[in-house]
Amino acid sequence: MGTCSFRDFEEVCRRLGLLCRVTGKGYIWEGIDQAGNLLRVSIHKHAGGRDIPAGTFHSMVKELGFANEQEFYRLLNNKRKNN
Repeated sequence: MGTCSFRDFEEVCRRLGLLCRVTGKGYIWEGIDQAGNLLRVSIHKHAGGRDIPAGTFHSMVKELGFANEQEFYRLLNNKRKNN
């Protein structure tokens, strides 16, 4: 099981076209995928550049509809190559 920083995770959320909504304690990234499924994930305000704990990261990856972490990293690394 891998992990990444909260900033990298937010980059993937942007790449997926999710919108960020500010709440009292953090941010909620949400949107609809191509199959019509609601995608929603929460991030605490003070997370910043820290790494996401492995178990939490695995759950968040599933919440975004990825079959596994490799798909997540593929999208993240593809984004970095294009910049």
